[in-house]
Order: sequence, then C-alpha cells, then structure tokens
Amino acid sequence: MKAGKRWSTGVARSRIENRESRLDQSSIFDPLSSIFHPLCALLLLAGCVSNSAQLDKKLMADKPPVNQQGPGLGDSYLVGFPDVLEIQVNGHPESSGECVIGPDGRIDLGPSGSRDQHNRLRVEGKSPAEVAGIIANHAGLPVESIQVRVKEYRSQQLFLIGQVVGWQRTVSYHGPETVLEVLQRVGGITPGAAPDEIFVVRAHVAEGPRPEVFHVDLNAILQEKDQKTNIRLLPFDQVYVGESKKAKLLKCIPPCLRPVFFPVLGIRPIGPEGNGLRPRGNNAHSENTARN
Repeated sequence: MKAGKRWSTGVARSRIENRESRLDQSSIFDPLSSIFHPLCALLLLAGCVSNSAQLDKKLMADKPPVNQQGPGLGDSYLVGFPDVLEIQVNGHPESSGECVIGPDGRIDLGPSGSRDQHNRLRVEGKSPAEVAGIIANHAGLPVESIQVRVKEYRSQQLFLIGQVVGWQRTVSYHGPETVLEVLQRVGGITPGAAPDEIFVVRAHVAEGPRPEVFHVDLNAILQEKDQKTNIRLLPFDQVYVGESKKAKLLKCIPPCLRPVFFPVLGIRPIGPEGNGLRPRGNNAHSENTARN
C-alpha cells in the first residue's frame, strides 16, 4: 500500500509538474499569440490595395480655389435666425454693416438702440438677393445699389459621421452643395475611410415622409467623372463615411506597435497619439484649416 501510495504520489507530482510546465509555456506564448494573430491578419490584408488615400488626395486636389468656386452658391441659400448678413449700400456707408437675424426673423436697419418697428424688416426664408430687394424697397433705392451676402451661416447644419477629417461633428450648411463639395470644404476623408461606404441620410423630420438613404460612389465621381450619385445636400442631411477593414483591424494592434504597420498598410500616422485611428486636431481647428 505504501509503495502504491508513493507511486500514485509520484504520478500526481509528475502530472502537476507537466501542467505547470504547460502553464508556464502558455503564459509566455499567449500574449504573443494575442498579438501575432491580428498581425498575421493585417499582413494578409496588406496584399489588398486600398485606394482611400489616393482618393483623398484626388478629392482635395480637385478642390477649386476659393476665388474660383463659382458664383451663386450662397444666392440660393435661404436665411434664418441667427444668420449674420453683411449689407453694402453704394454711396451710403452709414447704412452699410452687419445685421443678425433675430428670433422673429427680422433684421433691424435703424440706429443702434432704436426700437422703431418701421426699420425692422422680415427676411427669414429669403435669399440674399431677395433680402436686397426688400431693403431697396424700404429705403427707396435702386436694388442694384445694394449687395447682401451671408457672412456667418448659423441657422442650418449638416451632420458628418464616421471617417471624415475632424471626426464626426456638425458643420454649417452653406446652400445646395454637393457631397463632394462638402467633403472638400471640411478637409476630406481619413486614411481609414472606406470610399465605397459613403451614404447620405435624409431624415425628413419636419416634412413627415420616411427617411431616405442615398449611396455615394466616390470612386465613380472622382475617377470616372460620373456625377449621378454626387447629390446636392439639403439642410440637416447626414453624411456617413464608413471605416475600411484595414482601420478596423488596426484597432486590434496595441498602440505602441501600430506605427510599425503604417507602411505595410499604407496608412499614415494620424490622431493626437499618432495611432492611426483618429484625425489630428479639434473640430473647430480642422474646419477652419479646411476653409483656409
């Protein structure tokens, strides 16, 4: 019985030692396997050519200069509270200046501090050209002597979601811009964007119909000059830019190792930490940079 006990104890001890050895080995290799599995997937995926970076360059290269962006975009914009208008009256500098549209949809053309309702003109829902006509009729001046433009767009927004430069946020609506023009205005798409997954969602909250979803083929718009899906946006439209498979897999890599794989995946370092996942800079700075 003693021999049997010693034998069973030795077997048990041997089994425990073997188990501990396996545990020691797994404790060494498990972290490595958790790292190398996604790395292998990334290396396999690196063979697939992604054109998001090239499309982003072409997108911004095709952006016309500010002084050549075509007149009349703001002419079809319908003003509202609290937009800021800049009014120029030829020969009457005292009547020129800036006006903020009030909550009642009116601008005040009277002297500062004046409460004369006669000088408060309703302009909400009018284009800048129509506002100029209203002012001309009120002042008894020829409409050609008055120029009105929107200095600050505040009343209507667009919603940007996903892989756009500056990250998801709201931007001002400037009129019936196309999807391409808006993406150019905000600075383009990120290296992690999926150009074949761009959609416009039109909620129709005020009108009542069911929401509409439009697919935007950025490849066709830029490479083939096919404008069929380059739709013109309406106020409060949502522009969604999807995320590429490379960007999704990059999230599996520890941040300290990601820079090693930027050249392999064709992704340039972005984000405050340079981890390749988020655009650099805050939203306001990004939009101001894009405007300049």
